[in-house]
Amino acid sequence: MATNSCRQPKGRLIMCLPECADSNFAADPLVFHGKTRARNASEYMKVTEWIVANMSKFKFPVISFCSEKDTMCDPDGSRMLIDRSQVSAKQCE
Repeated sequence: MATNSCRQPKGRLIMCLPECADSNFAADPLVFHGKTRARNASEYMKVTEWIVANMSKFKFPVISFCSEKDTMCDPDGSRMLIDRSQVSAKQCE
């Protein structure tokens, strides 16, 4: 159940502070809560490898969000994508 710290105009979650993030995520019917199937994981790996191999060809803007404390995705991956991108405006903080 959302607390007062969550902003939910028109039924859409815009911002949620930590005290309600878990319950909103767990209750969201659009979030898959099962285990990743082996075929999906394999396809994720294939597309990730393709992106890494072809990033230098990308000429469109790229945005990547990460955190030094992320336990799922290595922030070095985001840095690598930005570094290999061919766009002129780059920033990684």
